[in-house]
Amino acid sequence: MGKTNQNELFDLFGALCDGTLSPQQQASLEESLRSDATARQRYYDYVDVHLELSNLRKREEEFQSLEHLRDELNRMTQGAVSPAETKKPERGAVGWGRTLLSYAAVIAASIGIVLAVQWLTRIDPTTGDSRQLAGSSAAGEQVEYVATLLSSANCQWSGEVRPQFDGQRLLSRDLQLDEGLAEFGFESGVRIILQGPARLSIDSSGSAHLENGRLVLHGHDASMPFALHTPTSTLLDIGTEYGASVDDEVTEVHVFEGEVQVEPRGQSNIARQHLTVGDAVRLTPTATQTVAVDETRFIREVPKPRSMQLASDEKLYAYEGFDYETATLGAGNGGFGFVGPWRNGIPSDPPSLAEMVESSLSLRDASGAATGGAIRVTYGKPCVRTIERQIRLDTDAVYYVSYLMQDLSDAPPGKSQYASFSFRTAAFPDSSNRFGAAITSENFLLSFHNQHQLIVPPEMATGQTYLFVIKIVASRKDPDQVMVRVFGPNETVRHSEPMAWNCILPPVFEDSVYDQLAIYAADKGHFLVDEIRVGPTWRSVMNTY
Repeated sequence: MGKTNQNELFDLFGALCDGTLSPQQQASLEESLRSDATARQRYYDYVDVHLELSNLRKREEEFQSLEHLRDELNRMTQGAVSPAETKKPERGAVGWGRTLLSYAAVIAASIGIVLAVQWLTRIDPTTGDSRQLAGSSAAGEQVEYVATLLSSANCQWSGEVRPQFDGQRLLSRDLQLDEGLAEFGFESGVRIILQGPARLSIDSSGSAHLENGRLVLHGHDASMPFALHTPTSTLLDIGTEYGASVDDEVTEVHVFEGEVQVEPRGQSNIARQHLTVGDAVRLTPTATQTVAVDETRFIREVPKPRSMQLASDEKLYAYEGFDYETATLGAGNGGFGFVGPWRNGIPSDPPSLAEMVESSLSLRDASGAATGGAIRVTYGKPCVRTIERQIRLDTDAVYYVSYLMQDLSDAPPGKSQYASFSFRTAAFPDSSNRFGAAITSENFLLSFHNQHQLIVPPEMATGQTYLFVIKIVASRKDPDQVMVRVFGPNETVRHSEPMAWNCILPPVFEDSVYDQLAIYAADKGHFLVDEIRVGPTWRSVMNTY
């Protein structure tokens, strides 16, 4: 179908959704859908976008209604009601009962307004018109991270919120990038490359405002359209890569891949449009102008380091490769970044630390990632060691931990045969504060952070080596969060942080300081562990894989 016919097709879709489809148009649409598979697919995509927009408009109307109620509450609470209106009537006066009913109505209305305003602070932020900052939440209140700063280059931030490091988790907030490039990964699967100077307001995992500047959005085929709001329009992607720029009230959209639905926003009088690959438009509040697509105006990816040589601020905090010549781990004091040797996890028990095995673990047979030996962890032989660089949840930081683990358990079904890798506080074993990951008796992944835990498939095979990566996001004001990613023997380990994690635990407010690394196997458990690394970046713990 040529481009002219394609535009006619979208005109038919628009008329259908608006309820203005004529009999002749209906016949034409039915024939197109019956005879053309591409037209049918475009129809399904269009309807999805239309339904999402309907929800957005409905939420915006609800928000405006509640805004009016909030203004009314402010008027009442600021003494806008005159003394004459509130004067207490004399008992027996004419209209006393009617006045009493008026008071009751005012009280009922006040209660309704208060409840409405309370609900207003909890409204779904996908419209981009209501945002609540978790930094002002009380400790223990549930909040939700919506994006991650995946990578950055030469960034200079200003404003109240200034991301400090790659891997930082982000709440719904306004970001002012004065210069540089920043790549954000949203929970919905969308990536945005922001090019400074620019101002971006993150509303939710599926919505953001571009106030000014340029960005490139990489859409996700399987997710709902991401709503990018500009002063003139709302852009909805359909498995798309496009560039957008905002300068005052002028918006430009350049489509590199996929399709973009353009919807008027606010007081804009522009027409609804459907853009495809190679289309570009300039949008003002009153007009739409077709322009030539220009990829050179946009930076579509943050440049990756040409060398795998780590910068000084990316060096490992701690490393243990178990390169020992002894048969047991007793008095093992190798590696670096630790305080003292390995020890038994329960001080009252006699030393019975893990055995050493000569062969090291490797994610792949010929990878050469691991050298030296590995430890064999079995029931009754918990291993604990103090790390020198503490993992502090009372500061703004991000930590990564990686290690190799292999399950050799051959106990019958129903027997406890799991192993855990965790970090504890100095009060261990008396304190229950902990975070980490484990292989369950059913060979599933278990991640945990204090009272929160999550078990996820798929089942890990006995006798296979897996690479575990634990990410710990720490914050002074915002909640802390633990995430876990596991790589199997046939998976590619990339040098940039993934957007998808096997387990993402709920964020919690905590200020604990963790410095005890503990490895433990239960009952019939029989595991090998090797190549433990603790570092400040994804690259630091992945550099040799």
